Amino acid sequence: MAGGPHPQARGVARHAPVPGPRARLLSGSWGAAATIRWGQGGGEALPSSARSINAGHTAGSWGGSGITTHSFNLLDEPWLPVVRMDGSTATLGVVETLTQAHHLRALVGETSTVTSALHRLLLAFLSRALGTVDDLRWQELWSAEGEGFPASELEEYAGRWRHRFDLLSSEQPFFQRPELKEAQGTAALVAFRAAKNNATLFDHSRDGEPRPLRPDVAARWLVTVHAYDTAGTKTPVARGSKKSEAPPTTQFGCVLIEGATLFHTLLLNLLEYAPQRNAPTSTTEEDRPAWEAPIASETAPRRAYGWTDLLTWQSRRVRLTQADQDGEVMIQGAVVSPGTCCRSELLEAEHMAAFRAPWFDQPSDSSEVAQRKKTKTSSLRPVRLDALRGVWRHSQELLLPPAQRWFKPRGNKGLGLSMDGFPEISPARLRPSALERIARLTDTGALPSDAVYTLRIFGQEWATGGSGMIGAWHEEAVPAPAALLRAANPRIGRLIGNAVALADDLASVLRSLERRYRQETDESFTRKEESQKEREGFRYESELQFWPQLPGAFAELLRELAALEDGAGGSGGDPRGEIRALWKWRDRVVDGADKAADRWVRRQARTGHTLLRASAHRERYRAHRQLVVKSFEREVVGHTAPPEES
Repeated sequence: MAGGPHPQARGVARHAPVPGPRARLLSGSWGAAATIRWGQGGGEALPSSARSINAGHTAGSWGGSGITTHSFNLLDEPWLPVVRMDGSTATLGVVETLTQAHHLRALVGETSTVTSALHRLLLAFLSRALGTVDDLRWQELWSAEGEGFPASELEEYAGRWRHRFDLLSSEQPFFQRPELKEAQGTAALVAFRAAKNNATLFDHSRDGEPRPLRPDVAARWLVTVHAYDTAGTKTPVARGSKKSEAPPTTQFGCVLIEGATLFHTLLLNLLEYAPQRNAPTSTTEEDRPAWEAPIASETAPRRAYGWTDLLTWQSRRVRLTQADQDGEVMIQGAVVSPGTCCRSELLEAEHMAAFRAPWFDQPSDSSEVAQRKKTKTSSLRPVRLDALRGVWRHSQELLLPPAQRWFKPRGNKGLGLSMDGFPEISPARLRPSALERIARLTDTGALPSDAVYTLRIFGQEWATGGSGMIGAWHEEAVPAPAALLRAANPRIGRLIGNAVALADDLASVLRSLERRYRQETDESFTRKEESQKEREGFRYESELQFWPQLPGAFAELLRELAALEDGAGGSGGDPRGEIRALWKWRDRVVDGADKAADRWVRRQARTGHTLLRASAHRERYRAHRQLVVKSFEREVVGHTAPPEES
């Protein structure tokens, strides 16, 4: 569920290293140029990366002095890591990836953040290349999956902006600022490298150490650094500020709807793009991706012009330094400086996030209280990933239609359970925008109602103390049955809410078990210090045992509820079947909590008073657990009765 500061694979993502990129060598001068592609014409094998050779041309042989430059155009050169349908891996250029997407299983980067950033880049490219993809056009593309995305439209758009995709260009390098000074060392570009005072566990790079990168690797991290770089002090530009803000993408779990092929995945996440009609929300006619923007664009804080601007947001100013190494062109340096700060409201501009209202959100003044009573909602915040508890706990926000979120308004003092002190105003929710189209097309019959998609959520967690260091990378999956996406039955939300609340409540009981035991046995224990440790990320031993047991069982529950809802045509489900599914979930969660409590008791010191105290707290846990389970059962039975006809 959580990743560390090192690359990690998913599924059949990577089996063996893929070959390095080919390179283009441009030789010539004063307007005369020739392109030599290695391996063509001369019979020479393709090298593993770009080469720095003058191709044997002497001064004047091209009508000039024989100036040599290099090119690595991301539209053509292999740099996007893909998984084919047979599980083999390869790297492809942007155009080939999109035109062959229906023959590819997935796009998978070195880390979850790389995967997320690369998908966002491809979605921006598709949005501009295909133009407005309304529901009718979307259905045409979906029905023609054997043909993939229209190659003519992709190639026409690529031709217009080809000059902006050259990673090694001296005038308009891709996602870079050519006016920046050169630097030695690539640690600032690669997140798991140690750089300056940002030490990492498994890397011991030193400042100034070259650690050269192949152009394809550097390109992937270049895209990622704009989306997921840390905040804090960066290399200043001239007399500019050293301080930088965290990119907007770091503030939420990026949700990707995954299909059977990369073509399905990209199409499922493609929004209707019509800037002239402000679609999607907050998109203006000024919207453009980074490669269409002037190279010397402003860096003052501003709002995003629209969807593709946000997808390719230039949160940093970067310059890569290339050099010849043993006859190959490598990236041996990278300078990363503060870029443009985003002032857009995520709720309005970001469409790959889910939003929720926090349970306990104190209004700042009386006017805000009045406004919330009027709107019956509180401020929405993006759903983020949690290293321990899992993003499945936010299934209401991720899957269900926009509405006020269900909660339990009862009280039970002393245990810190979910029914303690809830606000009178029901919290709201908002799912990722692409799911609205899927639900709509499922309703019309364009998509099957029994389909089960996968929501893959990517995120980055800061280390304790702020956003200056990365604590972990996350990638989680939640099943997204179409029957739940289109469910008009409000009881579904209550049942899912009950299921999540049961797990939360039992986790609270486990925390109470350990906390009260420590309070009795540890003379240095104070509630204030304990609360501070919890805020800083301290996790109780029993919780660490409990939460990892639940994601699989919850995914099974979602599928069973979806099957019942689909069988009823979305009109009300099967109450008895829902009770059976919830009872199965109850048994799995209670069993997991009991095992976690038993393991904790067995690990305590088996001596005199200590053992007796642990056993007493174990019995208290059992009593509190029974209260939670009985409350859950009453709620489920109360919500599964068919609604009365009006």
